[in-house]
This record gives sequence, structure tokens and C-alpha cells, in this order.
Amino acid sequence: SFISADVAKGRLPEGLVLDSSLEQFGKTYGGFFLAEYDDTPFGSFWELVVICGLVWNREPTLKDVLLGLFTAPSAETDVGKEENSRSTWASNVYVSSRTARDHGRSEFGLISNDAQFTVTDVEDSPEGAPRQKVVVRQGLDGDGPEVATIYV
Repeated sequence: SFISADVAKGRLPEGLVLDSSLEQFGKTYGGFFLAEYDDTPFGSFWELVVICGLVWNREPTLKDVLLGLFTAPSAETDVGKEENSRSTWASNVYVSSRTARDHGRSEFGLISNDAQFTVTDVEDSPEGAPRQKVVVRQGLDGDGPEVATIYV
């Protein structure tokens, strides 16, 4: 989906720049993903990741791009740690596990937040339509503000 490039730029840490080649009419690509993990080193948990755009660890020149001097980060590297790397940047991460939150913060520098995920069935859902509604609220006790409502 398209999001405001100015908002996305405001969510980036120092040293990262928004990929300007994807910026059109003041908008850039963003989005989210929702996942339910059943078997991880941190137990089972839900996660909502908000993506604010594709970023470089420095602004590339046209020559850099044409010559392929910029590389996507691998499993062994993170954007910002390897020169000339590009990746998506998560502006917010919401998880239903404190252990997963702490791991995301310490190992990846993610802006991980506690959240409660409430899943309810959508009644009388036609074939091919969403079957469940997931409501995400800040705080593990669910009394914080609503972050998102997603139909899956």
C-alpha cells in the first residue's frame, strides 16, 4: 500500500534513508504483516509488523544502482551494518509475548511493543471472504488503544 513518504522518513533511525526511487507524488510503499507463531524459542505468540518503506543505509547514486553496487542484506547481515545494503524497515512491531518483544529489541533493534491479539470468527462469511477478525490493542492486558483491526 502507499503511505506518506514524510511520515515514513520520520520513522527511520539515523543512518537510514528512504529509497527515493520508489517515492511517487509524496507517497512510498509500506504495509504490514500479521503472523501467528506456534513453535519458536520464545513460545507461541502473535506479531503485527508495520513496514514504513524500503530503505538504504545511505542514499544510492544512479551509478550505484545501475552497476549493482547495492546489495540486499543476507541472513548474516542487517541493513546499516553492511555497506550499501537495502531492506524494508519496520516502524512498529507488536507482539503478544514479552520474551519475543525483548528479543526483537535486543537482537534486531526493533521498536517492539506489547500487544493483545483478540481473534473472533466472522459469522455468515461468504465463500472466499475473511473468516476471522483480529483486533490488536497495545498492552498485554488489552486495555491500551486499538492499533489495528484486520480481517483474515
